[in-house]
Amino acid sequence: MNSQRHYRQDLNNYANQAGLILTYEESSSGPQHLVTWTFVAYIGGLEHGRGTSSNKGQAKEIASYKAMEALGLDVN
Repeated sequence: MNSQRHYRQDLNNYANQAGLILTYEESSSGPQHLVTWTFVAYIGGLEHGRGTSSNKGQAKEIASYKAMEALGLDVN
């Protein structure tokens, strides 16, 4: 993963251009001071990527990155 790249934005742009519906499901677990975030990226209702991190934004970026990989999109 390239820390300079915005995978959420890239995936959203791809979905919009392709006429696909992109949604995310978020969940958290653990105590309030040690929360672990999980995001799942769905395109057309199907899971395409899942990301987990102690940072909420990073978890969503990971899910977006994995969804782009699953779709065969350029992630470099």
